[in-house]
This record gives sequence, C-alpha cells and structure tokens, in this order.
Amino acid sequence: MLKAELDDHLGYEKHSPEGRNSGNSRNGSYKKKVKTESLGDLALNIPRDRNSEFDPVLIPKGQRMSDKLEEAIIGMYGRGMTTSDISEHVKEVYGVEVSEGTISNVTHRITE
Repeated sequence: MLKAELDDHLGYEKHSPEGRNSGNSRNGSYKKKVKTESLGDLALNIPRDRNSEFDPVLIPKGQRMSDKLEEAIIGMYGRGMTTSDISEHVKEVYGVEVSEGTISNVTHRITE
C-alpha cells in the first residue's frame, strides 16, 4: 500500500515511461519500526522519493505508534492508571513494550 501511495504522489507507476524526466523519482526505502495494538512491533520498508516530498498518509513521518494504540493508552490514562501500570498492561495485552516516557509523551499531548 505504501508503494501505491508513492505511485500516486509521483503520478506514475514504477518503470513507467511517464516517470522519465519528471523532476522527481523513487529513491529506495528506509526501515521503520511501528508499534501496533494487534500485530506488536512491525518492521516496515517505507518508500521515499528523491526530492523528499513524499509523506505517507498510512504511516506519517515521525509516527512510531499506531493511532489505535495511542487511543488505548489515552483511555487507560483517563481511567486513572499510572504510566507504569499502562506500560505493564500494554506489554501483557498487546505484546508491545512502551516505555513510561513514551506514555507520558502521548498523554501530555492531550493535557496541553
């Protein structure tokens, strides 16, 4: 799906003649690890373009945790759980290690 997003961004498919002299082209990929609530840690290859203009919608730049996992953390925090309790619970239930610092960062965004 990420490759299809890049195709859409560039306006042509890989190896398509329309891509020649277009001003922007594929430039390999980079590895990114994302924490999810259902699949644990996912190692993804995120495609990139030569002009560094591609920002995936599915997994935006800088995002290291799925939206659903963040929502679960915020919900637990809203019910009065401590960051250490949330960290332990997420590890037990979702199989993902999330540090107390990361949990604090997630909850701090909603309390501002």
